[in-house]
Amino acid sequence: MGRPFTCVLLIVLLALPAWPAIQSQQRDQQRDKREQGEETVKIGTELVQIDVVVTDRSGKLISNLKKDDFELLEDGKQQEISFFTVESQKGGLDPESNAPARQALQIAASNAPLGRNIVLIVDNIHTSPANLLRIKDRLTRFIEDDIFDDDRVAVVATSGGLGLLQQLTDDKDVMKRAVNRIGVGSRTTTDTERPLITAHHAELIDMGDRDALELSIEETIRELGLTGPDARAQAERIVRSRVTAILSQVSHTTKATLSTIESLIRSLKPLPGRKLTILVSDGFLVAGASARFSNLFDLRRITDAATRAGVVIYTIDSRGLIAPNSDITSWGPADTTGRRVRIENGEIEAMRGGLNALAHDTGGFPIFDNNDLNLGLRRALEDNSTYYVLAYYPANSHQDGKFRKITVKVKNREDLVVRTRKGYFAEEKSKKPQKEVKDPVEQIRAALSSPVPKQDLSVHLAANFINVKDRGPVALASIQLKGNDLSFASVNDRFNTEVDVVTLVHNSDGKLAANISRTLQLNLRPETYKRIVNDGLRYREVIPLNPGLYQVTVAVREKKSGLIGTASQWVHIPDLLTTKLALSDIFVGASRDDLLREAKDGEITRGQPLGDVARRFPRDSEIDFISVIYNQAQSGDKEKPDFVAQTQIFHNNVVVFTSPLRAVPVDGAEDLSQIPFAARLSLSDLPPGRYTLQLTVIDRSRKTHTSRRVKFTIE
Repeated sequence: MGRPFTCVLLIVLLALPAWPAIQSQQRDQQRDKREQGEETVKIGTELVQIDVVVTDRSGKLISNLKKDDFELLEDGKQQEISFFTVESQKGGLDPESNAPARQALQIAASNAPLGRNIVLIVDNIHTSPANLLRIKDRLTRFIEDDIFDDDRVAVVATSGGLGLLQQLTDDKDVMKRAVNRIGVGSRTTTDTERPLITAHHAELIDMGDRDALELSIEETIRELGLTGPDARAQAERIVRSRVTAILSQVSHTTKATLSTIESLIRSLKPLPGRKLTILVSDGFLVAGASARFSNLFDLRRITDAATRAGVVIYTIDSRGLIAPNSDITSWGPADTTGRRVRIENGEIEAMRGGLNALAHDTGGFPIFDNNDLNLGLRRALEDNSTYYVLAYYPANSHQDGKFRKITVKVKNREDLVVRTRKGYFAEEKSKKPQKEVKDPVEQIRAALSSPVPKQDLSVHLAANFINVKDRGPVALASIQLKGNDLSFASVNDRFNTEVDVVTLVHNSDGKLAANISRTLQLNLRPETYKRIVNDGLRYREVIPLNPGLYQVTVAVREKKSGLIGTASQWVHIPDLLTTKLALSDIFVGASRDDLLREAKDGEITRGQPLGDVARRFPRDSEIDFISVIYNQAQSGDKEKPDFVAQTQIFHNNVVVFTSPLRAVPVDGAEDLSQIPFAARLSLSDLPPGRYTLQLTVIDRSRKTHTSRRVKFTIE
């Protein structure tokens, strides 16, 4: 743990008849503008980029290699390394790396979020119910303990069914909700007839293994009590019929699983940098059985997708440590010939075939024979603390659609282990380029449906819950645009532009709850134009919602330039009728003076945002934040509540500041069911980085508590 930090906390408690709207000064998010005349390195479609992890034989990462230490081959022919960087988990760039390399590789783009992009895939189709429960418990703990403030995580089930919850998010509550929703997939490959024939056993029979066939025939005769001269022939027909059905099911479910993984990986391509995918499964067959049915999934498609999207796959066998001949699902008397033991022991490795291939072919590694699932998850994270990024223009530029095999070596270092993706499919000459969408409505629709935010226009969104007197719960969708991203026209000493804003709200099942479209027509005086260019364009939408979890997504398109920006955020609306104690979201950057100035008898309307939207603050500054305590237990009751409040600041799951418990004064409050709470924090002792602010309110008389969290950045 790092050194403890101290913060000065000034508590300002306000008791007002109703909750007002708040307007506060917004700070520019301080991203560098990509000016149109800026020189960039143009990347052709033939540029191939890979990232490489190098370790010694014990698995220790090697971080001091240079460009000249590497040898890169494609189909056995040496390639010239055009660009080279060394990346670390902290996002640092090796001093020897040059600016053109960073531009060419599109690493750490100015509009890219910091932190790791992690996809957790749970193969609930091929995983037993007992193992699935254990996986969900371990993933929940992993999210709580090992996911940092800057990380974005997607939780995906191979059977689907998670809806919007499977999107990348930095909200741990949403991640854990996604994990909790994963159910047992359709295990159609489980054969429940007697005697037992597993998928691997069926594969052996189909491939001509006489011992496997004879064992099943003998067990079938005994199990069904077949007699007579044709008993063996009848049993063989039964066995072969079951084998055909089992392998057909294996082919279908395995192909569906791998297709899901491929589609998911390809959807990550727009995200810059290295992406981690961790697949947790009991395992599945990938060869032999499927080949019989002529629809074998080519695993090189996933390798190609991973190479193009910058994805590395780690696989974990959720069965953990498996003792040989430990399958207690075997029925019937023991087989004294040893055939059953051989088949069951072979089953262990056969089911790991797909997990092995996916990991090794994409630069990751499989994690087998380990009962500590969290240890395996941490190993995958630690493997990405240092890696090398290499890019090259292939000497073979033929567009023939053939697979190109990539090999990377460290010269004269046979003691080192090099892991990278194994290749890609070349483009096909006959492939038609995708048509550019020109219709503005279709452009916005495509941007809203994209799994990766568009940031041609820099857009920040803060979606916050608050309860408005006489109106009920609402989500305040506060939007901030970078002012100098907009193309204003100067006409008659005025500055004009038009901006379309579309706001969509979906519940966690993906059902549309709100659809709002507006056009902002800006006709600005010079002083207003200057302020917007410097401080940004800020706008707020008020959306009434019923209790539940919602995703708010906004798309902003400037009509003149056609540039689009999108952003999304989750918001949780509590049920105040059944919840005795609750908090509104925390509005960061809203001061006491703002609160008093903007009090309007509880009416909140469209207009300026409440609090700082981007939540980015300079170091050595002070920030104000405000929340509202909803105390339904006191509704209509004149008895004063006994509340205490505590503020904590977390950095990557470590508490760096905790305020003392302080009594919440309520003297003068006209409505004890809604008590505004405001505080001020000094950031002077906190280094730059991403933090989580947590406010906890405790009702000591009723022995209950509630809390809210919000993330902010110190620059």
